Amino acid sequence: MLLRVLAVVALMLTISPTYAQSDSSMLIGGDTLTYRYVPVDRIPIGGEPSDGASGRSILDYLTFGDDDPNPGVSFTVIGSPYYTEERGWGIALAGDMRYRTKRMSREDSPSLLRLKLSASLKAYYSAQLMGENWLGGNRHRVRYEASFASMPGYVWGLNFSEATSGRRGGYNSENIVVAGSYALRLASDLMVGVHADYHHVATFDLSDWAAEVLSGEVLSLAALGVGVDIEYDARRADATTTRGLYFVGAYTLRHYLSGNIPMGHNVTLQLDYYLPLWRGATLLFDLYGEYNSAETPWMLRAKLGGDMRMRGYYLGRYIGDNMVATQVELSQHIWQGLALAAWGGAGTIFSRDDSFAWRKVLPTYGLGLRWRLGSEGALKIDVAFGRGSNAVIAGFSGVF
Repeated sequence: MLLRVLAVVALMLTISPTYAQSDSSMLIGGDTLTYRYVPVDRIPIGGEPSDGASGRSILDYLTFGDDDPNPGVSFTVIGSPYYTEERGWGIALAGDMRYRTKRMSREDSPSLLRLKLSASLKAYYSAQLMGENWLGGNRHRVRYEASFASMPGYVWGLNFSEATSGRRGGYNSENIVVAGSYALRLASDLMVGVHADYHHVATFDLSDWAAEVLSGEVLSLAALGVGVDIEYDARRADATTTRGLYFVGAYTLRHYLSGNIPMGHNVTLQLDYYLPLWRGATLLFDLYGEYNSAETPWMLRAKLGGDMRMRGYYLGRYIGDNMVATQVELSQHIWQGLALAAWGGAGTIFSRDDSFAWRKVLPTYGLGLRWRLGSEGALKIDVAFGRGSNAVIAGFSGVF
């Protein structure tokens, strides 16, 4: 454990995120395109580059006037090594493009297009393309996503008792997700919307124990989902602290295109509250709940653990129809983008045939370092502990 922590710390301190800033111009069919690479920490909370570059159109589609308050197209590229128990050592690369079109009003926030690539020594690799567009003076938001991932994994069991037995079986899986959503702003901090998604999941190369645990379970599926969302975001942030309330809830009705699987549904709820304390300190309270109908196949059920909530547990060791988790995290700004974090929390999973019990509530606690890169993420090193489990997590992820 100590050797892993030292190795991660040394690597994160010696390898800085990959980004560069430069201005260049080129001619495309007589139009001049000026482009700029902008470091992530130069993009403020509102999402606009602090020193955007003026430019002309690409075939007259992207347009920026001299009096535009947010001119230019900005590109951000960041690379980071990471380590998790699930994926091992790897590297991730993310590229953002923020732009404005002539169809957008001056009140609209810039549109975002993001590409993320990841690969690890444990034969994990993934590609994800995401986009976000604001229209109508920021009253309408459109989001879309397409991703592919291939990864190895382990399964301990499909109930709490099997998960604590200590036996685990390996398998490989491939996941394809295509999703889109539309949201309408009803008030300054309140939005409601609809969403749709497509999931394809296939598992193969099962070990003997995995085959025994998953005997009779669906090993591959294709599914379509549609649903509704509500989001309340009253968070406000500055360079070092965040304050305010955030809530999001979603309901999804899912129809399975393959296999003899009845239609199912899913509900997720998330409540976060950010409370500034003394100078540079923020206390975050997070409450998360997930409900899946009993017909939901095992690979789409709630999974406890990972690198965000319930850190210290292998993602997927504990699987259930339902999950409840809560966490309190204190973040203290130290210098420039550097901060220290400490957290504690608890969570559990349960199902119709594996009911809730207090003895199944699992703890999580730990310490971490953060190097914040703007409002959208941070380089992290976490040492996390749970019941009979621990983990070292390093990489780039959300600020929380």
